[in-house]
Amino acid sequence: MCGIAGVVSKYQGGLQKSHIELFDSMLMCDEVRGPDGTGIYRIDNDLTVDWIKIGSSASRLRNLKQYPPFLNKAFTGGVAIVGHNRWATKGKI
Repeated sequence: MCGIAGVVSKYQGGLQKSHIELFDSMLMCDEVRGPDGTGIYRIDNDLTVDWIKIGSSASRLRNLKQYPPFLNKAFTGGVAIVGHNRWATKGKI
């Protein structure tokens, strides 16, 4: 049982503040689908990709020092942001 959440912007300027807030809320709500691992990735206007992952819950990922700058970059130049929460049903956590 895992969960995926994401937001894609239709605006040329990239993701809006409301998109970032929505994504953050969706990632937290999706945590019930998997507390064993969380990863997020962002696609920027220039089609570069960046990601953060952690072998723990979304709550802990949000506490990483990389999380606020990651979201800020999504706000200033991102076109999509996707998150995944993993429930370890097989293999190591």
